[in-house]
Amino acid sequence: MLFHLFSRQLFLAILGFGISFLGFAGEKVLQASEFIQSSDEDVDVGLYCLFQKAKKENYTKIVFEKGTYHVYSDRAYDKFMFISNHDSVRRKIAFPIIGFEGLEIEGGGAEFIMHGLVIPVVVEDSKGVIIRNLSFDHFRVTHSDSDFEKEKPIKSRKKIKY
Repeated sequence: MLFHLFSRQLFLAILGFGISFLGFAGEKVLQASEFIQSSDEDVDVGLYCLFQKAKKENYTKIVFEKGTYHVYSDRAYDKFMFISNHDSVRRKIAFPIIGFEGLEIEGGGAEFIMHGLVIPVVVEDSKGVIIRNLSFDHFRVTHSDSDFEKEKPIKSRKKIKY
């Protein structure tokens, strides 16, 4: 009787451990701090390596630490893109989310500043992608708007003969 009670408790303990293990087995977390730090001058290569590892090793979650990260266009991941109302050319991409399934990106309040012509995020051929708690901005906007307050008349025009 004592052996039966002990074996039943052992079975329940193993079953409980197995169930709890299976519950956490579905989430594989990659810490972005393994590749980039907010103190880094330029994080474009680190971001590329981060997303390559996440894809190769089937990570389901990428976690960033709060901070300001700078992405420059000279070494960022690039891909030939066909974007409506734009030229079809190679584009630099900060977050190349291509071919992922069930990826969650937790930004932790991180801010990414783009320098140059960089597309912040491309999600392509992917399913179940969640991006939260981060922001993107450009150091200098690529287009500028102007308002004219007052027109100043031109006093004279020179005619140019061809």
